[in-house]
Amino acid sequence: MLFKTKPRETISIFYCYARKDKKSRDTLAEHLSNLKWQGLITEWHDFDISPGQEWEDEIAAHLDTADIILLLITRNFMASYYCHEVEMKRAIKRHKAREARVIPILIGHVDWENAPFSKLQALPSNGKPVSDWRPDKDKAYTNICQGIKTVVNEFLGNPNSLSAAEWNSSATTRQSKRLKPLKYAPSPGVRMQNVLRNFSFDAFRRRSRNYLIALLFTFGVVDLLVLPYFIYTWSVSAVLGIIVLIIVSILFITGTFSKHSAIGGIVTFVFFIIWTVVGLLYLPGHYHLSWPPATIFLIGFIVSLFRLELLRKH
Repeated sequence: MLFKTKPRETISIFYCYARKDKKSRDTLAEHLSNLKWQGLITEWHDFDISPGQEWEDEIAAHLDTADIILLLITRNFMASYYCHEVEMKRAIKRHKAREARVIPILIGHVDWENAPFSKLQALPSNGKPVSDWRPDKDKAYTNICQGIKTVVNEFLGNPNSLSAAEWNSSATTRQSKRLKPLKYAPSPGVRMQNVLRNFSFDAFRRRSRNYLIALLFTFGVVDLLVLPYFIYTWSVSAVLGIIVLIIVSILFITGTFSKHSAIGGIVTFVFFIIWTVVGLLYLPGHYHLSWPPATIFLIGFIVSLFRLELLRKH
């Protein structure tokens, strides 16, 4: 496939990679320094996004106008929804339209048979991933740079390609006919995985150590046994009591297994509201307590501080 050439100017390179592979991207960028110092290429990746900028818009803008798009193929890349389903598919679409050159860079071993980029010539040129070039991986990156340099030279003056005027016309068309904005729309399964990443058994175990075990046991009894019992005796409804038990169990598990203090703070606030309502409406009538509302609020606040100490990140 012939790609359009450009008059003598800088060729833009876009890095499409998983953030876990930042080290590999940095190493490749270092090896491409010679081309950069010669003024032949400019590079862009997501770490160039400034604070306050819309990251999806910035990625779309550079992905739509890049001349060369490097796919850093690793297990992290293949597992990333955004890399695989959004950025790569958009890059392949531009490649097929002869607007850009997509080059897979094999960083590590991974099954990429029948992947959208599997028909493209990859680097290193022998198809051997960088991870196999031991003990001197610099040879692998040098091989990659030589391949990229070949493509850069093709863009800058391949006599068999289209003229500079045709390229400039195409560049204008690319700017005026932008692809649809990038939309990150993960599947329900991916969304569930993202949610579950916020919770772990390690977080629960850290809340079961030292003095925290006493708080965990106390709140477990109070929230999971006493509170549903109060609601049941108040409403005289077994169904409502079971519903409350399920709700508070979910809240309790969410708080104790969470990795983040923010989630613990939300759970603490919800329990504060629930217990405050019970304290104001249920306890005075059934246990003949004459505490003023301010006292009930104060007790609830103090208890919430202990709960927050338990549910914060440890």
